[in-house]
Amino acid sequence: MIRKSIILFIIALSIVSCRNNNFTPSEPNSQIKPDTDFQIFEEPEKADIYYLGDIVPIRYKSFSNSKTIDIHVVKKGTLRYVIGTNIQNTGSYSWQTNENIIPSVHYQIKLIDPKDERIYALSESFAVIQK
Repeated sequence: MIRKSIILFIIALSIVSCRNNNFTPSEPNSQIKPDTDFQIFEEPEKADIYYLGDIVPIRYKSFSNSKTIDIHVVKKGTLRYVIGTNIQNTGSYSWQTNENIIPSVHYQIKLIDPKDERIYALSESFAVIQK
């Protein structure tokens, strides 16, 4: 009985530690509230799947008055890749994945106002996997 309890505790701990955290304690709080503000991202959508080498379309509604934005790829709240800085804030961008991308189902696109990093938006989680 004790052995079963220990095994169940270990399984539960493993599940809790694998949950998808969108923010790290050192990350500033977004000025955009997901529950009250309009949907920023049109693409990528939740659970979209892209293969290594695919082009990931990034389409969004403007969320700041800045003429440029920074675009990052985050995984569970941690910066993984900088797609670009001071990119024209046009509402769309195309990012081509490459062999340096580690396959994962926890990626998100983060748009940041370069004048104020507290103004940012996160896409839904999407996957980049091997073919």
